[in-house]
Amino acid sequence: MTAGPSSPSGPLESNNRSGRIVSSIAVALASTLVLLLAIAGLVLARDRILAAAALFLIGVAAIDLVTFVAAARVSRNFAQSSASHVNNEMQRVRREIVGIESELQASADHVGAAIAAQPGMPRPQMFHLLELQPRAAGRGMRIVGANGTVLAWWGDELRVTGDLTYQFDVTNLFITRSRRLSNTPLVVQAFERIPNEPRAHSLLDPDDDWIVSTIFHAGVLKQEAGTRRYPIAKHSDASLFIDVLPHTRPEIVANTQILGRDAAAILFALAALVIAWRLRESTILTAILIAIARVALLPLRFET
Repeated sequence: MTAGPSSPSGPLESNNRSGRIVSSIAVALASTLVLLLAIAGLVLARDRILAAAALFLIGVAAIDLVTFVAAARVSRNFAQSSASHVNNEMQRVRREIVGIESELQASADHVGAAIAAQPGMPRPQMFHLLELQPRAAGRGMRIVGANGTVLAWWGDELRVTGDLTYQFDVTNLFITRSRRLSNTPLVVQAFERIPNEPRAHSLLDPDDDWIVSTIFHAGVLKQEAGTRRYPIAKHSDASLFIDVLPHTRPEIVANTQILGRDAAAILFALAALVIAWRLRESTILTAILIAIARVALLPLRFET
C-alpha cells in the first residue's frame, strides 16, 4: 500500500489554488445566470415545450449551485470531516469483528458441548455435527486431536495454526475462536477468513467514500506515510490493528464535484429525451435531441 506522491508546495500550489478559486467563482456565476434565465423563461414561456425546457434548466442550474456550495464546504471543513468519517468507519469495523468473534465462539461452544456430552464420538458423527453449523462465506470449523491431527473439518481452509485469535497469511486475516474440551483431549476451532485488501465500497455507507484503502495487521507493520493506525480488538494472545489511507482534500472535493456533475448531466439528458418525445413528429429534431442526451451522459463514471 502506498500513500502516493506528496502534494506540491510553494508558488505552484498557490497558483493552482488561485486558479481553482477563479474557476469556482466563474462556475457559480454561470450557474446563477442560467438559473435566472431559466426562471425568466419559465415565467414568460407560453409554449409547453419551452416551459418544460426551462424547468429542466432550473434543475440543472440548481444542482450546479448546490454542488459548488457542497464542494466549498467540504474543502473548508476537510480535516474535521475526514477524521469523523474515518472514525465512524473504524467503529463499524470494530462492531463487525466483535460480531464475527461472537458467532464463531458460539459455534465452537455448541460443537464442543455436543462432543463433551458424548466422549469417544466417531469421526463421521463429528463431520455431521460440523456441517450443521451456521454457514457463511470464508468460514469453517475443525476438530483437532491431542497430537495436532485434524479429525474433522468443514467449510473454508484454515491456512494457519489457529492457535491465536488473529493470524495472517500473505493475503488474508484469519479470526479463530476455540473451545478446549476438559474431558477429552480435543480442541474445536471455528474460524473466518477475511481477505486483507481494500474494503468493498458500499453505496449505503457514506463513510467509506473518504477511504482509499485499508489493511489489517498485528501491530508490527511499518506504517506508511499518510496512513492512520487504529486499534480494532485485543485479546490476551493477540491484537488486531488496521491502517487506513484516507482520501486527500483535492480528491474529496473532486469527487463531490463529479457527483454533482453526474447528477446535472443525468437531468440534462432526461430533459433532452422529454423534449424529444414532445417533438417526436420531427424525426430530425428527435434524433438531434437523442444525440444531445447521449453526449451529456458521456462523462458519467460508474463503479464496478
